[in-house]
Amino acid sequence: MAIHIFSHDPSGLLTQIKQGVDSGKIVTWSYDKDGDFLHEPYQWKGKAWFRPRIFPGKLTMIIFPAKGGGVSSAVYSAYHSHFIEMLLNHFDKSFISASATALAADGDVIKSLP
Repeated sequence: MAIHIFSHDPSGLLTQIKQGVDSGKIVTWSYDKDGDFLHEPYQWKGKAWFRPRIFPGKLTMIIFPAKGGGVSSAVYSAYHSHFIEMLLNHFDKSFISASATALAADGDVIKSLP
């Protein structure tokens, strides 16, 4: 599953998201030294992470499972829906649309769990 975020400035949107995390405006997401996004609420922390990829007109978030684990349907759903929710709450004027694929997409690295 991937999130595709269509924007006139995908690189600028990614910068805005990171600035939102850095300023404390966004508290449910963090990012690490590699630029990967981690979901911080207790029940989701450490279950998976997103790696951003910038394409012309699109920012794509690709999911990876935690080390040695897999991605359950619940984790899949929570990470994708909560990330899109964060975008709508904070950056609605910085993107055109966002969608999540129903199943794993090119680049996703998952091992499905029940």
